[in-house]
Order: sequence, then C-alpha cells, then structure tokens
Amino acid sequence: VNPVYAIGQLLDEYNQKVKSSSNGLPSILYLVDACQSAGQTQLDVSAMKCHALTATGRKYLRAPRGTGFVFVKRDIANALVPSHIDHSSAPILAVPSMFDCRSSIENIIDFRYKDGARRFEFWESNIANKL
Repeated sequence: VNPVYAIGQLLDEYNQKVKSSSNGLPSILYLVDACQSAGQTQLDVSAMKCHALTATGRKYLRAPRGTGFVFVKRDIANALVPSHIDHSSAPILAVPSMFDCRSSIENIIDFRYKDGARRFEFWESNIANKL
C-alpha cells in the first residue's frame, strides 16, 4: 500500500509555499488511483489532501465491468478543460442557423461546461441494468 496520506501532506505543504499558476491551480496536482483500494479500505479524500481520486467499480466494489468513478475537488474541476466533451458534460445552449464551417466548434456552438466533476462525464447508459 502506497503512503497516499503522507504524500498528500507533503504536496499540500509544498503547494502552500510555492505560488500557484495563473489559472488558480496548485503548482502540483495530486491524483490518487484507488482501483486496488476502493472497497477494501477506507478512503478519505480530505485527509489524503488529493485533488482527484479515481477507481474502478468492478474490483472490490463488485459493480459491473466498465463502471467506475472519479472525484475531483470542485474548484480544481472548474479550472480544468476536458479533453473531450459531449451533450452530457457540456449542454448546448444555442446553435446558430448560419456559420462558417471552417471555424472551430467552440466558435460555432454556444455551450457551457457543467460545474465540478460532471464536466468530465460522458453520456453512457448502464447496459447491465437493462438486461
């Protein structure tokens, strides 16, 4: 078992001393991969001082294959831009009737990212529940 709580404490102390970037993010972001721990041991993201934590559902949580979760501190999540978006993570507010097809999608469609970790969510359905 890795010392995630001790690492989080050290990184938190470092981030308190070193000035954060211009976008308001800490100098070092701390992501914990808890795939082997979720369901086996208590996870306390506040005590870990992690900015994000991920885990799969299929191991010790006994959830269907393909499930999992991500925790991202809201202030961190709101400062990050997802690499991919869809209608779940960034609902469309308006689509113009005329546009230049050479423009980037961000300049054509008016959309707004959801707050928090939901901006990283893709619309998918749980096939196991439908069976």
